[in-house]
Order: sequence, then structure tokens, then C-alpha cells
Amino acid sequence: MKFIDKFDLMLSERKLNKAEFSRLSGVPYTTVDGFYKKGTDNIKLSTLQKIATCLNCTVDYLAIDSITEPHGTNSKPTPPAKISDKDIMFALLDGDKYEEIPDEVFNEVKEFAQWIAEKKMREQK
Repeated sequence: MKFIDKFDLMLSERKLNKAEFSRLSGVPYTTVDGFYKKGTDNIKLSTLQKIATCLNCTVDYLAIDSITEPHGTNSKPTPPAKISDKDIMFALLDGDKYEEIPDEVFNEVKEFAQWIAEKKMREQK
């Protein structure tokens, strides 16, 4: 499926016209209208990123004709990464002075890191 067909389908599914899409995405209307008049061979990556963000799909989905799922070839959410104590320590203190962080602070940071990972997974659904 070509870009313009995917674009039309996604606009239709979201009940958006070109003007509404332009306003929501920040892509100028003349650019959106130009897809239909001039073609889509020279779309800027930054424009593709805005389109993908607004339509909740991947840039790959828009750009690669053979990908038929809006979230790429694998539409299943990626499980959250296991966050190790070493990763958290590195993030907090560049890996130094592990013993200087009270356990309750470390555990709170660890819970927050896990919450962020789970949030990312929910956003992928």
C-alpha cells in the first residue's frame, strides 16, 4: 500500500479532513494538499515524523509500502525492559557511591523507573 493510500485511510478512520489534520499535526495545509497534487516522493523526514505522531503510527509504516500494520511489522506492544539496580545506580550517580543512597530513596526511584517502563508499554497498545 502506498503512502497516500495509508494517509487517506488513516484520515478516514479518524474522521479528519486535510484542514483538520493540518491544524492538529502542524504540517502546513499546502504540504498536505501537495501530497495529492505533486506526489510524495520528496517528503521531509520531519514532516513524516509529525504525520506519524498525529496519526499514532510509525514512520516506517508511512514510508515503506510493504508494511501494512500502523505500528510497523510487529503491532504487539514491547514488554517493559527489566530495569536492573546497576542501571538505576548509573542513572542516579554515574555508577558511583552506591552505598550513599538510602534504601528508601533507591527503592522509590526503582519503583518510578518501573512505572515509566509500564507506561511506555501502555502507550504502545
